[in-house]
Amino acid sequence: EKFRWGNMYDPAVYLDETNLRMASNLRSNFARLAGSLIDEGRRDSAIVILDKAMNVLPHEAVPYNYFIIPIIENYYLTGEKDKASSIARHKADLLKRELNYYISLDRRLWDYVEFETHRALSIYQELSRVVTGNDPELELEITTDVTSYYHFVMER
Repeated sequence: EKFRWGNMYDPAVYLDETNLRMASNLRSNFARLAGSLIDEGRRDSAIVILDKAMNVLPHEAVPYNYFIIPIIENYYLTGEKDKASSIARHKADLLKRELNYYISLDRRLWDYVEFETHRALSIYQELSRVVTGNDPELELEITTDVTSYYHFVMER
């Protein structure tokens, strides 16, 4: 409660690559702390931590990356399904746009984005794992997308 966030939650404040990496590490630390609190049976405290993470590190200021997935998972574990699914849907949309971009590139460029394509697909698969059993409608949407992208990427 005493840490000064330096307005890092404000999208108008510029965060360079180093600060964005630090913010991602902070998001990861929030998720680990929430996970420990959940393990201790302190659900309400975990929710406070997760909410704090989302308030001080919103997507608009610190774009969602891989480290948002443990936040989503912990929200599901605390019973905060609506919060978890909202963030998961947003991350899924981001991944779809990213994968659609890679797929749309001229075939001769695919070798140059192979790593990024596989990374995005891997994150999408992890998101699918986290959503499975927690939100049937979103689970169906994401698993269908992942399967479709997987087949397309592997057939290239």
